Amino acid sequence: MTKGFKGHWNDFIQFAASQKRGIVWILLLSLGLVFFLPISILFKEEQQQRLLSASEIASIDMLFDKEEELQERFVSEERPEENKKPILFFPFNPNIATPDMFEKLGLNKGQIKYILKRRNKYNGFVRKIDFEKMPILDSAWVSKAHKHILLPDSFEKKAYLKKEFLVFDLNVADSGQLETLPGIGKYMASRIVKYRDRLGGYISTTQMQQITNMDKEIYNIAAPHLCIRQGLTKVNINSASKTVMGNHPYIGWKAANQIINYRKQHKKFVEATELSKAKLLPDSSVKNLLPYISF
Repeated sequence: MTKGFKGHWNDFIQFAASQKRGIVWILLLSLGLVFFLPISILFKEEQQQRLLSASEIASIDMLFDKEEELQERFVSEERPEENKKPILFFPFNPNIATPDMFEKLGLNKGQIKYILKRRNKYNGFVRKIDFEKMPILDSAWVSKAHKHILLPDSFEKKAYLKKEFLVFDLNVADSGQLETLPGIGKYMASRIVKYRDRLGGYISTTQMQQITNMDKEIYNIAAPHLCIRQGLTKVNINSASKTVMGNHPYIGWKAANQIINYRKQHKKFVEATELSKAKLLPDSSVKNLLPYISF
């Protein structure tokens, strides 16, 4: 016959104290396992569900990011094509073309501004190459536009020969007179006069070819209408100031300083060869300078 709760309790009371404590710890551990194990399993499953959900969310976010990136790339690639106006090539003279005409030809505002500024500065373009060689024009665009440019490929020499031009003394003529010569515009006429002033006068028309932006073809057309009768203004190499020598095309600022220092330390120059012997100027510069200096 089984014992009731009272019987078991009486047995438990009769146990030693150490036995009672062991029984109590066993009961507590059993109760802990009964309650803790299911709870830990549920917590672990819930945590896995949460981690899985976070992973799924991250994957979804990545997909959305890629989709947005593709959309932005598509828009950025397509938008310029939608807004870009078609290029229309037609016959045009760059000397009289308006900004709207240049824009229809496919040029942007920066390019148009540069063209207009250069056109005003040089009093227009004479040949196609004068227009096409501008650095702001793309070579592919130039090749397509070439046949539409209403400018000659070269100077029309025959047309110039039909007209009678006066012959001017290159060392006396002013910029207004030089401007009337074939191939010489306002800009180049002023350059010729300024270079003449720096030299102290020309000894030959060929010196015009030393001028910046002087085209050989322009020189060949203009030279027959020029002569040299007046003399030169010479530079006294023993007394000239640094400014006078520095501005001279055949001396320059570096050599001018060296010449002044040399004058302070040595006697006066007697002949031009002393400049090259003292390594103040190269032989070629001394040869060009000979007609322009005095002692």
